[in-house]
Amino acid sequence: MNKGFLPGSLLLLLLVAGCTDSSLATADTGEGQNSRHAIREVDWIDLLPDDDLAALEDRPALLDSIEEGSDADTMANSLDGQLSSDISMEESARLQRYQAALTSTRTRQELDGTRIRIPGFVVPINFDDQQRVTEFFLVPFFGACIHVPPPPPNQIIYAQVDDAFVLESIFDPVWLEGTLHLQKNDNGLGQSAYALTVEKREAYYQ
Repeated sequence: MNKGFLPGSLLLLLLVAGCTDSSLATADTGEGQNSRHAIREVDWIDLLPDDDLAALEDRPALLDSIEEGSDADTMANSLDGQLSSDISMEESARLQRYQAALTSTRTRQELDGTRIRIPGFVVPINFDDQQRVTEFFLVPFFGACIHVPPPPPNQIIYAQVDDAFVLESIFDPVWLEGTLHLQKNDNGLGQSAYALTVEKREAYYQ
């Protein structure tokens, strides 16, 4: 798999791009998933509420007709334009649900306080005086919030660490372990619906 896309994020990316591959499963360590003290390995789609995931899976086909590079070739403009066109009420409702899922801050309530392990890419927010990262977003694919539009807030995790670190390359994904919280954070790079109290950070491997 391309290192720019991580397990559990590919479904979301393919749906947004208009593909239909949904053959992804949730990984789990098997160390007592119901225990808040055990580490649960999660995929990014595990963070999506069921109806948000269903809305993304039901991507309106008419979005595929938008010409790449045109003025309408942004998610917001595309949907707003299509909603005002002559389409059925059913299709209009699908578009509204899809748009809502792309900007959703809704979370999985049962994950609050759960210790998790998840892979992702670091998007730095703040540095210390030695240019070490102290605050960042974890995102499911490379370039999110920087080179491409951010994913939905419930696909972004905010983290602040006491042990600042040097980010060798933004191209390299990492594993993070820690306690997940339902907490919104908003800044110029994007908005997150989750936060992580980081216990461990290491290079990504499959």
